[in-house]
Amino acid sequence: MKIAIWHNLPSGGGKRALYDHVRGLKARGHTVEAWCPPTADQQYLPLSELITEHSVPLARPRPYRDPLRRALNPYRQIVAELAAMDDHCRRCAAEINLGGFDLLLSHPCQRFRITAIGRMVAAPANT
Repeated sequence: MKIAIWHNLPSGGGKRALYDHVRGLKARGHTVEAWCPPTADQQYLPLSELITEHSVPLARPRPYRDPLRRALNPYRQIVAELAAMDDHCRRCAAEINLGGFDLLLSHPCQRFRITAIGRMVAAPANT
């Protein structure tokens, strides 16, 4: 089976579980590739030791300096971050769709917990 994985995990137990999961899938003969933003921890238990891991850019909106805009910043900042994550997911989904994967395993995002990538990939999704 050809499996695509998306994650935005920090170091810790979630990343350890993902690493072991990927290792087990590879041992059973599956083809696995991963996608993540640069905010994911790629140094702790690097998936690139086991599989191809694509780091797709994620825009980081800058905070406003103007006092009025800064007062509205928390709301606008989160809206801008959500839009940037949606754009990141669209780019990842386009690459995954071109790859002809059978399955998407979508793991958590450390900022938003859940992203929209499952709705954007043509393969069946298991989140």
